[in-house]
Amino acid sequence: MTEEELKHKKLSNKSFTEHQLLVYSVSTAISMSFFLALIGSGSNFLIDNFFVQVCIFLFTVSLVSNATSTFIIASHKDTTNGREYIKWLNESKYSKLFGISIWSFVASILVLIFVFSILSTILFIAGISVSVYYVVFKSYKEFMDGNQE
Repeated sequence: MTEEELKHKKLSNKSFTEHQLLVYSVSTAISMSFFLALIGSGSNFLIDNFFVQVCIFLFTVSLVSNATSTFIIASHKDTTNGREYIKWLNESKYSKLFGISIWSFVASILVLIFVFSILSTILFIAGISVSVYYVVFKSYKEFMDGNQE
């Protein structure tokens, strides 16, 4: 199997949509567990902190948007072709909601880490940056280099 056929096969199967559904479901569950941990903590010393308030707001946005995204993707996951699904994902009226879901989740985790440790926040940002570079940009470059041959 050639590399082009492999790339086409990865996007042509239904597992891509199932992975998307899994990502949004897990983000929803983590956001909900934050609120359960907040309720169960029983301490009010962090509630007066501005960054905790920002974190609560971002987790609220994340919880609502990820839950909504999960329902939307679950209702549209009958698309059998991953390429058709990506086209629908980018062109649909929900594309901004999907972006808000992921970025509010990442931002809420970032602020939560910042509440407890500035050094950990710096390491988290560095780790995310390296991950995005290798996953997104390197993969895109390899994909583009493969298309030009």
